[in-house]
Amino acid sequence: MLRQFFILIPLILISAATSPSQSQRLAVITGSVLDDSTEAPLENVNVFLAETTLGSNTGPDGTFEISNIPEGAYHIVASCLGYDVYNVRVSLSSAAIPFKIRLKPIIIPFQEVVVSAAVPERWRKQLERFRKLFLGSSPNAKECKIINPEVLDFNEEGDIFSATARAPLIIDNEALGYRIMFLLRVFRTKPAAVAFGGVTGRGYSLVHDGSPKYSPLDPYTPERRDQWKKNRRTAFEGSLRHFLTALFKGSWREDGFLINLMPEPNIHNTPINRTVLTPETIDLILSAKNSNEDKVLHYEGVLEVEYTCRILDQAIDVLRKQETNSPVSWLQLNHEAIRFNSYGLVKESMPTTVYGYWTWPRLADMLPLDYVPEE
Repeated sequence: MLRQFFILIPLILISAATSPSQSQRLAVITGSVLDDSTEAPLENVNVFLAETTLGSNTGPDGTFEISNIPEGAYHIVASCLGYDVYNVRVSLSSAAIPFKIRLKPIIIPFQEVVVSAAVPERWRKQLERFRKLFLGSSPNAKECKIINPEVLDFNEEGDIFSATARAPLIIDNEALGYRIMFLLRVFRTKPAAVAFGGVTGRGYSLVHDGSPKYSPLDPYTPERRDQWKKNRRTAFEGSLRHFLTALFKGSWREDGFLINLMPEPNIHNTPINRTVLTPETIDLILSAKNSNEDKVLHYEGVLEVEYTCRILDQAIDVLRKQETNSPVSWLQLNHEAIRFNSYGLVKESMPTTVYGYWTWPRLADMLPLDYVPEE
């Protein structure tokens, strides 16, 4: 039975990470941050790589250094109160790369603060709606807390729901052990009707964009540290990031993934127009670039990816493939081809659209790109 509810998230994948081998090298970023108007060096500017735990604050002379960066493509972000956010996408190699960042001053409008005895009911309902869409509804989401929800503003125009933030959101994820500073740029959702495998479903489209910076929380006890380690591994296994790293290593079958190439997404368990990929036929979708550090994913249609090492919880309200209890996702390329290296880091921006299980994990289940599963 098809649930009349599914989600389209075009920003679901930006990049991925895996364990580095001894031959793989690490990049270093050094640089300085200046006021664009006065040329003066800026101190205490937060410079970081989005979606990682990697970052640094500038010193009195405006300089910074970020080291131990897995080679790949990242968004470098610089944030400071009173200045516009700097955000640029770069591809990093093992060489030390100098950056000169110029921040443009902005005028922060004065906003009158009104102290109220009670939070408006409408805003509270909008916050709960935002929380479910942004953090998700998984068990991990229940252990996430938005520390400063008062910076959020919501807008509802007809069926369109959007949110903006007047300052970086601070989220504590007590399930995975991270504090996340999230610079929210876009958050918007609206109803959508999408034809999927000959069946039209009612759901919604969700577009959100932003730059998260992860910082590990203090576990306080060995038991808590062990639980975080277990939870992080569980969040990684079966994820899109896990699939890409296994695909690169050639271990996708051993890791529990089954792959079918199809002209379009289809929930019906039928062999019609379905090419089962094996280690002998994987070159239909995967090829090597000019070196051992890059591989290219290229195909027309979609990949149907089933993760056989997990049973899909019936409470997870996502598009399901008929006659299977395993999580199934459909992966569509937004480019003719996408390139990724041995870390699984994808070099194209907004490379894929996903359907099915991979739309379910949200921020509460996301790991930083420099997360490495321990053996």
